[in-house]
Amino acid sequence: MPCAFGATPSTPRNGVVTRIGLKRCFVKTKVAVAEGQPLFLRVWTNDDRWLRLRGTVKYHMEMVGFSLVFGGLEEEDAGGLAALVDGLSRERK
Repeated sequence: MPCAFGATPSTPRNGVVTRIGLKRCFVKTKVAVAEGQPLFLRVWTNDDRWLRLRGTVKYHMEMVGFSLVFGGLEEEDAGGLAALVDGLSRERK
């Protein structure tokens, strides 16, 4: 799913989330990030709204993408993430 990410909430960079779970996701992008870097991430949900997440880069694969471990989520955003993951899981079945 398409996403936007960046060091600030304005999330100026684009990528594609290829895997997502309750604790982490993988973002496919050629943009370089650093391990341990805090990032903001936005994904467009089936409810036609942005889900705003944040976390820390666990690892980066040059010219491929990075893994982001979620942390510090507001209760509403954590609930939105759970609903998104559940919805995607149902679509795969």
